[in-house]
Amino acid sequence: MIDESHQVVNLQFIAADGTKRFLSGGRKKGCFSTIGKVTDTILIAEGWATGASLYETTSHNVVVGMDAGNLESVAKVIRKLHPTAKIIICADNDPVGVEKATVAAFACNGLYIAPPNEDMDFNDFINAGGVVYG
Repeated sequence: MIDESHQVVNLQFIAADGTKRFLSGGRKKGCFSTIGKVTDTILIAEGWATGASLYETTSHNVVVGMDAGNLESVAKVIRKLHPTAKIIICADNDPVGVEKATVAAFACNGLYIAPPNEDMDFNDFINAGGVVYG
């Protein structure tokens, strides 16, 4: 993960069973990972797999906040770094994901979208044959 000055401030480790953990003492709030070069439209997603699927499908720059609780902080940083970009928060379609994405969208004067099915993220949606237009 990087901060707004693009300094590496944390790493995420994902075990074979899907367990995720960060470096002890590393920063997370407002920090993120990016996929692709900056584009006029920037997508912000919760997790890495979701971000990768969105990038492969749309070719838009994707920012990964690592979890729903970090979306608002990341959205504010991205708006500060890219004041004229169209920012779209790509929510996981669960109660926490939709709530946090809505708050993040308002915080950065952006938009939010969610997959049509409950308990689905965009990685699930795309892998099930769903289409995301960019």
